[in-house]
Amino acid sequence: DGYEIVWTAPHPRVAEMLAWDDAQFLNELHQHFGDRVGEFLTVGKRACFALGLKKAPLQSPMPHVVLLGNAAQTMHPVAGQGFNLGLRDAWDLAQEVLDAPANTLGTEAMLQGYRSTRKLDREAGIRFTDSLVRLFSNELPLVSAARAASLTALDCLPFARKFVAKRMMFGANG
Repeated sequence: DGYEIVWTAPHPRVAEMLAWDDAQFLNELHQHFGDRVGEFLTVGKRACFALGLKKAPLQSPMPHVVLLGNAAQTMHPVAGQGFNLGLRDAWDLAQEVLDAPANTLGTEAMLQGYRSTRKLDREAGIRFTDSLVRLFSNELPLVSAARAASLTALDCLPFARKFVAKRMMFGANG
């Protein structure tokens, strides 16, 4: 099995991490992530991307225009939440189009309905993703211990794992 990971780190440490050879990277990877998925044996090409959060206003400056997915918000690339949020944007817009009378398609009233529908889920998704980045990049001992305990609890409690997975896939309305 192969894995792809997003490993967040403070900006000053990134150059050091990119300079590691494969053996050192594997060692550091094991030290940081442990044995949760087994032993890491090889690594592939590594890349670095500055993480950032950008949100476009829900109200488009142009009439008859709706921003979806990464055009509406750019989030940290963790847990697939930007992709999931984009899928929910598209789904909710499709529902608005299907439910709207033909003479209201693209009107401000119809688009306002879409924006209203998306507001809670969009904000919750952005906050959740930003919180994940802050949680998993924090090395304070108490935070690290709480994070480890939480991940262990998710492993041991199928109902909690199912709840979190459902929220991550279907958002605040799921």
